[in-house]
Amino acid sequence: MRAATEKQQQEEAEKLRIEEEQRLKDGKFQEVMDSRLKAAKVENEKLLTSMTGERDAFFAQLTAIQIDQGVITAATKRGLRSTAIPDITSRARLVFKLVNGAPQAFEPDGKTVRPGKDGTSPMTLEEWVDAQVSEAPHLFESNAGGGAASNGAGGAAGINRSVKNPFRKDTWNLTEQMKLQKTDPGLAARLKAAA
Repeated sequence: MRAATEKQQQEEAEKLRIEEEQRLKDGKFQEVMDSRLKAAKVENEKLLTSMTGERDAFFAQLTAIQIDQGVITAATKRGLRSTAIPDITSRARLVFKLVNGAPQAFEPDGKTVRPGKDGTSPMTLEEWVDAQVSEAPHLFESNAGGGAASNGAGGAAGINRSVKNPFRKDTWNLTEQMKLQKTDPGLAARLKAAA
């Protein structure tokens, strides 16, 4: 099938070459040049459209990675529930855009840079996550505090792996790490990186 297509292309190219030679013999040089320029322009526009599409797709992927990973890392340190990852990343994408390779917060108009806590420098991912802790507390685990009562189970049944990061030094738990590695390797990798 491929050989037939190549043969057709060769036949069409030969036909065009013969037609061009005839037009040149007839003194229609400008017509031949215009035809060649038109064909080259069409081919260049196809190539440019293809490359622009690829560039936009790569930029979208890079933006998602930079913003998603940054917000997940910052939010995990603040006790983000594992089930809230899609929610917080979608919220972050509404606020942050990639500018010169770094996430930058913008107001809802999409043009005005959102100021940070000091009122002058742009808001950081960490500052935004801190604001989410109070604006959307359901995304984060509540702090039980030092006087919290135990559930009395004394075993693994009372462990909620989204409460603590099992990779952090202060909440190190090898059993939970292994469970997490088996059930959700992506989350395990993110929590390990955030620890």
